[in-house]
Amino acid sequence: MNTNCLSNPVRFTAGIWTIQSSIFPENSASLALHEKCGFRTVGRRERIARMSYGPWAGCWRDTILVERRATTE
Repeated sequence: MNTNCLSNPVRFTAGIWTIQSSIFPENSASLALHEKCGFRTVGRRERIARMSYGPWAGCWRDTILVERRATTE
């Protein structure tokens, strides 16, 4: 998978200084990809995402919050 969009250095441009993503805990591939691209786990958000389809339909789900901060360069 091409990780260019995630691994390019985040810079202080247009007022953007952090990028955040919420990932379902069982999505180990996405968690590993984000970690490889410099994201760090900030925390777990409990019952924040409600599924509308599939086997989890109608269920509130936890997500893992990851972020990557801008460099000061």
